[in-house]
Amino acid sequence: VAVASIEHQLKHIVEMEHQILSFLENDKQSEIEADVETLISILSKYKYNWDDNTFIKSNLNIVNDILKDSRKNINFYLKVLNDILDKKQLIVPNVKVKTAYEEIKNSFLYYRLSLYSFSLASLLEIVLNGSYKEEYILEVKREIEQKSNKYREMFNECSCYLENMCKSSLKSNVLKGIGNATKMTGKIIGNIPVVKDGKVDEFLISNGNKVKKSSHNVENKILKSFSKFNNPGTLVFTEQMNELNQIYNHTTNICFNSEKIFFESDQGLN
Repeated sequence: VAVASIEHQLKHIVEMEHQILSFLENDKQSEIEADVETLISILSKYKYNWDDNTFIKSNLNIVNDILKDSRKNINFYLKVLNDILDKKQLIVPNVKVKTAYEEIKNSFLYYRLSLYSFSLASLLEIVLNGSYKEEYILEVKREIEQKSNKYREMFNECSCYLENMCKSSLKSNVLKGIGNATKMTGKIIGNIPVVKDGKVDEFLISNGNKVKKSSHNVENKILKSFSKFNNPGTLVFTEQMNELNQIYNHTTNICFNSEKIFFESDQGLN
């Protein structure tokens, strides 16, 4: 039942992996990406080798190494991001905003991938070790949830940082200034008796609004792009841990047919 449960989640795990990797640069290979691919491979082969002690032992060592490296990478990218956020800049040129965004985005994506690798390795460590005591599963799950909450906090902090930087960018300020000045000029001209009945003021007011709208587009484009990374992608692992805990610690009877497996627990039939 446990093997079937893991196999059922494998598709979702691989889909999330592809989604996370799709945002990375194609020519930028890293050990973190290789680690995730290794973990996916172990998980895919587990259903054929769950009773092979050699397979279990050799891959458990690999998983433990990846788990240690993932924890180290999470801390490293968190420090990188915190160092970036500590830089206080009042007014910056627009090109600096783009540079800052790329710096934050790249670090954040590898932070996200490190967290994903850590969560997948944590699940595999439970499975390969055969450590299904409820207290242990819940403790591992709790650590993933804590790191995921920290991820969400960092996402919010980075989003606020980028928003403030966009609003303070020199280009944005200049565009807004031009927009306000143009609009004000239109209003002033509109008060001159000789020309107030003409269309000059309408033209200037209209174009002033267009310039201001352009500055808002500069701000929103970066924020909308960064918003895609708000999900750490770890829920699939914590849900799987809940299911393993349910199977191993709360199951009283198992039933199955040609299509599905059902287990009866102290909480009812699932």
